[in-house]
Amino acid sequence: MRSLTQDIVYALRLLRRQPVFAAVAVTTLALGIGTTTAVFTVVNGVLLRPLPYRDPDRILLLLNGRNGRLATSFSPPNFRDVSTRSGVFVESAAFDASNVNLTGQGDPQRLQARKSPAASSPCSVSWPATAGCFRTATSSPAARRWC
Repeated sequence: MRSLTQDIVYALRLLRRQPVFAAVAVTTLALGIGTTTAVFTVVNGVLLRPLPYRDPDRILLLLNGRNGRLATSFSPPNFRDVSTRSGVFVESAAFDASNVNLTGQGDPQRLQARKSPAASSPCSVSWPATAGCFRTATSSPAARRWC
């Protein structure tokens, strides 16, 4: 223990004689620790921790396209054919992404929204980013079909 104390005192004396080197060494250590922490946080969130869904290895996002151009959009008849006639899916759901304006109190805000026809969404997956359905008994019949 005594030798460790002597080594630390000696190292501090050397660092005090060369303050620029000490600053560079401390900055390098801080950047290294910060970078390592950031990379681990991303890897842990994306690769190591399981997804917050039941059976995450069975969830798929289908892409549609031709000539090397892929998109997530399907026409309603194509979606119906792929989801029911292929015979390989247990459940399927469709959604449409769009941007909406939220107005009311304060400044309007631009939000990303997802519309999903209730009749075509039997999936038991609970999407963590979804706030839920905004339907009321007084909604129009067309509005009641969408969550």
